[in-house]
Amino acid sequence: MNRKFILLILGLLALVYIAQWRMPRHFNWTPTYAHGDDQPFGCLVFDSILASAMPHGYSVTRQSLWQLQRDSAFMASPHGLLIHTEQGFDEASVRQLRELTEAGHVVMIVGCPWMDGLDDSLGIAMMWNSHFSIQRYLTSDDEAATITWRPDGHETVLPASMIERIIHVDDSVSHEVLATVDSLGCVALSFPMGRGQLIVASTPLLMTNYGMLHDGIRGYICRLMGRMSSMPVVRTEAYMKGIAQAEQSPFYVLLQRPPLRWALYLAVLTVLCLMIFTARRRQRVIPVVAPPKNANLELVRLVGTLAWQQGDHRGLVERKLQYAAEVVRRLTGVDLLTADADGLHQLARLSGLTYDELRLRIANAREATTGHHVVTPEEMRAHLDNLNDIIRNLGIPE
Repeated sequence: MNRKFILLILGLLALVYIAQWRMPRHFNWTPTYAHGDDQPFGCLVFDSILASAMPHGYSVTRQSLWQLQRDSAFMASPHGLLIHTEQGFDEASVRQLRELTEAGHVVMIVGCPWMDGLDDSLGIAMMWNSHFSIQRYLTSDDEAATITWRPDGHETVLPASMIERIIHVDDSVSHEVLATVDSLGCVALSFPMGRGQLIVASTPLLMTNYGMLHDGIRGYICRLMGRMSSMPVVRTEAYMKGIAQAEQSPFYVLLQRPPLRWALYLAVLTVLCLMIFTARRRQRVIPVVAPPKNANLELVRLVGTLAWQQGDHRGLVERKLQYAAEVVRRLTGVDLLTADADGLHQLARLSGLTYDELRLRIANAREATTGHHVVTPEEMRAHLDNLNDIIRNLGIPE
């Protein structure tokens, strides 16, 4: 009986393994820009192709700007420095960027939303364009966008949602526009600094494995990297939010070698068999544990009820306006309370409302919070409904 049971378990495990092996691979579309990540928005293929294509060499490091400045091999001759980042740079890092470019290095920043102390001097403004969604990308809802390389007119057609930000620059600042997208603005530009130059590109999703394997996007990458083809290129991962999941796994080293990989599989199989046989002999009733109750909603209802009972209609409108401004800012980057005309136009396009209607709703809600007049219950409900419409049209849960 035990022998038949063991053979049955082994047969089922073998069938599961074969089924998993023959199933199509599931891709993870989360951007990591990590050297060891072979998923679409990792950089394993991206780095390997550039390592063989760049004429003076290409390498990946995790050194920061401060460490590179103290690296004798890096500072011995001008280098190209490629930085993937979504976190931006503080004032100290901006100062180090200036020192590197003035020393003759070429620094390319891909995907940086802000640079403390450098935005104003260069006249750069990163404007939100679209949020990438794999569901929209796989359907016909994703419109096409055309990136034009200005020096030679080369065009790249790709899904519009992959262009998440557009760069706006002050014309009074000396710069060279490298690439533009349709009529929205530029996505790559260069600033001369001392003996070097600073290149800013707002297309991090293109500088990945997906872009390198895409026939059209690969030409855009080659033209962008060609700006550093006369020198060794170093890509640093010091300013990324995280690294590929494969490198974080404790089994990363074991999975790289076939003998160690099969030894790991046998060890896992042995542990599973021991767990199954032990569970047959030591089965116990597991009590049902009620999940902890979420009291956040009750707290919000209590605060709202108290404000309603005290007749604080202005306070309720003010709290709703602050909440709406926070969630809209977190999703789109536009602040309802301080947005200019360009920001309101952008928010109106995303929400499906007209510019005048959106501006009037926000202005009326802000006027109700000033305390210049008494807010009636009917006016309060109208303001709350208007703010809920804005949030709902943006696809944000109320």
